Amino acid sequence: MSTIDIGAVIEWASLDRFDALVLTMGGGDVLRFRSLFSWRRDVTAVLDSIAAHGCGALHPFILGIAPVGDVVSLPAPLLVIVNRNIEHLNAISAQLCSARGNATFVPATTHDGRASVRLESSTYAHWAHELAPLIAEQLSSVALGSPPHRPVLLDSRAFENAILTIPAVSESLTSIVDSARALFDTAGAAVTFHDEQTHWFASTSRLGEMRREDAGAFCNRAFTAPGLVVLEDLVKDERFADHPWVVSGPRIRFYAGYSIAAPNGDTVGAVCVFDTAPRRFDLSHETLLRELARRAETAIHHQ
Repeated sequence: MSTIDIGAVIEWASLDRFDALVLTMGGGDVLRFRSLFSWRRDVTAVLDSIAAHGCGALHPFILGIAPVGDVVSLPAPLLVIVNRNIEHLNAISAQLCSARGNATFVPATTHDGRASVRLESSTYAHWAHELAPLIAEQLSSVALGSPPHRPVLLDSRAFENAILTIPAVSESLTSIVDSARALFDTAGAAVTFHDEQTHWFASTSRLGEMRREDAGAFCNRAFTAPGLVVLEDLVKDERFADHPWVVSGPRIRFYAGYSIAAPNGDTVGAVCVFDTAPRRFDLSHETLLRELARRAETAIHHQ
């Protein structure tokens, strides 16, 4: 992520629920030759925002920017300049973390001693292995014993669609939809709800010609169980290839959604993003979509 993207996520994420946060940022910034001044300013702003939204108890871990190697097609002299800039940016990040004391900088090393870092599964596993003991050490002071077992009691209230007419709820859902479309950079996004008879859009962004009458068949096929649903190319999925949203109207090809639960645990809707071209869904994005769904649940539960 860029520092700007991270700043946007911090603004809506409920960071006070967590003890640690791992940040990987700057990979795209280096190819735009970010100045050292702007990098220092933006990383400082990110750390300040984390401290404010995490109530001062959240410990951020900044993973260094990996050196650019043969995965990027650049002339050798330019590659040298880019990697030198990466060294400077990493030095600034390390300095800022060290000065605060409650943030940790972790260099992006390789597992096989190569100068360049390949973004592949073995590299990610290596970084996780490097990060785990550092996180464990920092969090040991706040580790607590297991609480006594208590049965989880769900709120017995069912979902009532009248909640969606409350201005505060409507505003929250609109904010969630706008965040979803911005974070995933898709053609559209929506928050949908349903009861036994009806499906409806509580809030939308760039919905186009997606008729509410067609939502039932789509959502019933997609959400056979709570949680994440990813459909990378609807044309290739026989369940949706002939759906009106695919063959006419907005002609969507990509869909990803995360279910929304009522206070009593029933699935009553979803936060979803969609696009007019097929695309890959990085499973690391599941966290973002799940967090947006949790925000929607908070909006309808606290009324």
